[in-house]
Formats: sequence, C-alpha cells, structure tokens
Amino acid sequence: MQKKSDKESIHLSVRKLVESVLDTGGGQSINRVRAAQGRDAHRAVQASQGNGYRAEVPISGEVVLDRQLVIISGRMDGILEEDGMWVVDEIKLTLPGEGVNENKERERPEHWAQIMVYCWLWAMDQDLDMVVGRLTRATPEGVIIGREDREFTREETVDFSLGLVARFLEELKAGERWRLLRDASISAMPFPFARPRKGQMELAMEVQAMCRQGGKLLAEAPTGLGK
Repeated sequence: MQKKSDKESIHLSVRKLVESVLDTGGGQSINRVRAAQGRDAHRAVQASQGNGYRAEVPISGEVVLDRQLVIISGRMDGILEEDGMWVVDEIKLTLPGEGVNENKERERPEHWAQIMVYCWLWAMDQDLDMVVGRLTRATPEGVIIGREDREFTREETVDFSLGLVARFLEELKAGERWRLLRDASISAMPFPFARPRKGQMELAMEVQAMCRQGGKLLAEAPTGLGK
C-alpha cells in the first residue's frame, strides 16, 4: 500500500522521465528540419488511420514512492481498439539510412520505454489486464515503412514504469546530495587575502545576481583584477 506523500509533488512528462533515466541526450537541441518532418509524419499517419483511431490523446497518472508524489503526463500519438485489445501507437520519423529495412528495425530503447510508460498509464486509466504497444515508423510523407506490436501485461508495465520512477528519484537525491556538499565546500572556503578589492566585490556581486536571476553576464575583467 502506498503511503501518502508528505513532499511537494514532482510533475514529469513521459518523455522527460525516459530521457532523464536512460540518458538519451534529450537535452540536446533538435534540428528544426527534422522536427518539422516529424510533425509531418505524425499528422500524415494519424490522418490515414480511419475513424476508430484517436490521435493526440492526453493521459496522466500518479505514483507515490518513498513518500514522494510523482505526477506523470503525456500525449499518446494514437490509441485504437483491434481484435478486442487496446493498442497504444507511438509514431517515429525514420529517414533513409537510419537502419530500417523490411526485415529489421533499429532498436531504440527510449522508444519502447516511452511506449511501455504510455501502456501503463492507459492500462491503469482503463483498468486493463493487457495492452498492446505499437511502434510505427514512417517517412515525412506518412508512408509507413515499419510497424511492430508487443503485448504487455499490466504488471509488466507497472514494474517497468515504477522502476523508471525509482531510478529518477534516486538520481534526483544524488544530485541534491552533491549540491549540498558543493555548497558546504564553497561556504567553508576562506578568501585567500585579508580583504577583497573593490573590483573583486563588484564582479562577485554581479555574478551572484546573475546566478540567482539566470542569464548571461558579459564582464570585462583585465589582468590584475584578482579574478
């Protein structure tokens, strides 16, 4: 039984959860052309799926681990019912030379991780024992060049998703422990001279203000200032 959270809630998107734990480089900038192609591929595939296909379906869920409430939300590319089973569709852009042919699709762990988390959210929302995750690969024009289905039990999606959340929280705690040690070390560090110079104080105060408010500081600090 989960205990009630006594901490401020953490809000995460499905993508942020997966990228943070799997370290897939999600923080890197995305090529604008590829981003536009991805949007085109999504719209084209979604428009071709017929009336039973629901596109861009919002979903969310919450879990309490170690007395920490985590709220996870996202938007499923598509959801449909086939042969009495709910199918969660994840559409991914695939360009020439990216390792997809008629026999084998390149494995991307973060893709299936996102699908499993969405399957978990949908299974919990609809009280399902089984759910199908679908990875659809398409060109910018919406031509489907690869599709793979995997069946998951609710227990499989729960175990996987809660495992991701647990790893995320552990990394969060490790980062906080490091920040506390860093701040303590900085606070204990003595100024190496009897007193700071006027220019040093001015520069330090500008840096402090920028750290608090965010942004970039352009400072002219010539040799001899005492940086």
